[in-house]
Amino acid sequence: MFGPAVIEADTVAFNETASLGARVKVIGPNEPQVTEAMSANDSVTYEYKKYDGEGKYNNVASKNNDAGIELFFIPLSFHFAWKVYLFFAYVLVGLILVAIFPKYTLAVAETMKDKPGATLLCGMATMFIMPLVILGSFVTIIGIPLAAILTAIYMVALCIAKIFVGIVFGLLVLKSKNKKDRKLYGPFLLGYFLLFILLVIPFFGMIVKLLAMMWGIGGMGYHLWQIQKKS
Repeated sequence: MFGPAVIEADTVAFNETASLGARVKVIGPNEPQVTEAMSANDSVTYEYKKYDGEGKYNNVASKNNDAGIELFFIPLSFHFAWKVYLFFAYVLVGLILVAIFPKYTLAVAETMKDKPGATLLCGMATMFIMPLVILGSFVTIIGIPLAAILTAIYMVALCIAKIFVGIVFGLLVLKSKNKKDRKLYGPFLLGYFLLFILLVIPFFGMIVKLLAMMWGIGGMGYHLWQIQKKS
């Protein structure tokens, strides 16, 4: 060392080969361990100071807290961006579905709106039974192609189930009359936006998502069963 120095530490120890070119002041709760030569020329002075963890380490804690906040907000912002991306993706799929199959989407939505309990129960049964049927088909070698087809249909149904729920929400809010030539673009956009708001609510959104998938799949299954019964 070639100038005045102040050392703040809990414990300071100088070895026998240490050479000081200037006076050193040690501040801390424990006296420094010095050599005989240092003691003789008083090159090391000591000032008692107790560190309670609030002064010396405040800056470190603050930096750690700031880093923790940043690490928290990074995945949170990514999660929200992913939710927004899914919203627009489902809106696009829903608009295509309404444009290509307007009668079918309206019929399923009307079935869900008129018979919410029956369609929801049908969806619960479908989501419980279908995986068992697919798993059972995979076990048998001859049923693997059937299992693959059922898996694809089941995954598509899970993806578009919320679209029908959004249409139902829109029909209920707008109180649209039951007409065959009714345009579903407005009810779908409004209803799916309302559903999206519910889906982004922490924890509650997971319950809404599960119920929406059950209700949507139940609506499609119940409508298909009605068609088979009439034929």
